[in-house]
Amino acid sequence: MSFAAFIAHSRGTPGIVSQAAGPTILDIPTEAVTLVPTSSATDTGFTREVIAISVITHLPLRVLAYEQDTLVRQIDFSNIQLER
Repeated sequence: MSFAAFIAHSRGTPGIVSQAAGPTILDIPTEAVTLVPTSSATDTGFTREVIAISVITHLPLRVLAYEQDTLVRQIDFSNIQLER
């Protein structure tokens, strides 16, 4: 999943979005943005999605998807390089 695809998905999915301090990943502090869709049927069965965004670079480090309390998908981003 690309960053753009996740953003488009989040914008197009009705539900509640919240933000809080996230976990430290590879010694990098994060902010966790959580999407709880109004209906899991409109969100491919997921009942909660969480994206961990680096406090330092403001880029995503991890995306998690849950069905109830069970983690069913984890995507980790690493070695991200931006070109000018």
